[in-house]
This record gives sequence, structure tokens and C-alpha cells, in this order.
Amino acid sequence: MKYQIVVNRQLLGYGQFVTEGRDEVNTMTIKGEERPFIFASKLRAVERRAIMKKVRESLNNDCYLKVHEKTDLGISGLCLSCPSCWLFGGTYAPGDGKKQVNERSKVNYSDAYPFEKIPIEDKTFNAVDERRNITGQALGVNQIIGPGGNFINVVDINVDDEDWVKLVIWGIEHSNRYGGNVRIYGQMKNEVLGVIKSDKLEVSSWELVNNFKKIDDVKTELKKHKLISIEAADEEILQIIQNLNQSDEVKELIARKITEDNKKSIKEKKIQKQEVEPLRREGKEE
Repeated sequence: MKYQIVVNRQLLGYGQFVTEGRDEVNTMTIKGEERPFIFASKLRAVERRAIMKKVRESLNNDCYLKVHEKTDLGISGLCLSCPSCWLFGGTYAPGDGKKQVNERSKVNYSDAYPFEKIPIEDKTFNAVDERRNITGQALGVNQIIGPGGNFINVVDINVDDEDWVKLVIWGIEHSNRYGGNVRIYGQMKNEVLGVIKSDKLEVSSWELVNNFKKIDDVKTELKKHKLISIEAADEEILQIIQNLNQSDEVKELIARKITEDNKKSIKEKKIQKQEVEPLRREGKEE
């Protein structure tokens, strides 16, 4: 079954949504205007980390997003044994780095598009002398957008149990900083406008931003679809995570990881035996 979460993401101040290495705001033409937009990956990363942090709190497990390096936890550092890993997917590749357990994502984010044209500004930042309370020479320029603006976004989830949807909604509602330089920019308020339950794609963020002018119009449109009421209360989320950790989906993922661990152990013992055997022969000959 497919669930679609329609989200209004309201920028509360300035935001910095640029592509790394380019330092220019990402824009595209919407209704004949160049408007800034937010890449899906920028939203997904923040909300995945929020959910992973809550999963660690609930299960006391060791699962983190890391740079690609070979460790006993796999090249990504993911445990591939918890609800977050099953939901967002990942790779477990210990030892030689070959993909041994590869779990696909059940959550697909769309880019977020604004309903109105939002100004783009160049903001200079300076060096600061704290003792003399003065600023020094300009260190560089940040290209930013805002302040303000409403971005429409749709998150698709392919699951059968609504507890998974609650977990994603919790992550959306408990995330509030996006983009670059989040100490200064990127504060957002997320509002879930509705959750659609269907076996097909009902809406898209691109369709909504091109067909409607404001959030109230979207709310009216959503009433034409099969909306369901789902809430992710704070007092329930830890228990939801523990329940999902006992689900058949997570158990199957854990079983696959254990199988690969056993294969790795057998392979290592075989290699060790091959290395030791010549030494034993040499000892007998002496």
C-alpha cells in the first residue's frame, strides 16, 4: 500500500539551499518565474537523522550515517538491524566492502517548491574581533533566500503497517533546520496537510505548485482524495519504535545480516586455515 504525506514547509527566516561546490541557490522555472526550490535529498537527510536519533534512544543501538569507510559496521556505518535502516534502506558491507546486504528505501521524497517568488540575496560575512568588538575584512558571500515562503512537498511511503507512517510523520514534525549554515539559516515549520492512502500515485508536489496558488487551495484539493487521520504523539513514539523493531520486516532484515556475518566468519576461518596449514607441514618435516 502507498501512503502520501503532503507537507507545507514554511521558511521562518532566511535559508541557504545551494548545491555543494557551486554556492548558488538552486532555482527552476515555475509558472514562468525563476524560483528557489529545495532538493528532496536535503529534506530526507535531516528527517532521517532525526528518526535515527530517536531509534537510538529507544533501542540503545549503534547506528549512524557515516562517510564511506570500511569498518566492522559496514562501509556506511549503518547497523542494518533496526526500523530506521529497514525504512530508509542502506548497505551492509563488512570486510572487503562488497555489497552483501542491500536494503532498498521505502520512503521517497519529492523536491519542495514554493508557491510564490522568493527573493534571492547575497549576504557578506566578516571576521569578528571579539575583544575589540569590531569586524574585520569580508571573508566571503552567502547566497540566501527569504525571508519567508511556503514550500509544498510530498513524501511517498510504500508500507503495509501505519506505524511506519507515524514514524515518518514524527520525523517531519520534529525537524526544523534545513540547508546550509543551519546555525544561522534554514529554520522551517513543517505542517502535515494530509495523508492519502491509495494503491497508486494521487498527487505530486510539482502538480500542486503548478495548479494552485496557496496552501488553502491545496487543503481543499486534498479533501477530494482518500485522506486518513494519523498522528505521531511524542508519548507513543518510543513504543512504536520498539513495536516496529519486533516486526517481521525488521526480523527478516536482521536474519539476512546474520547470514552474511556467518558467511564472513566461515570465509575467515577457511583463509586462516589455509595460512596455518603450510606452517604445520614445515613443523612436521623438521
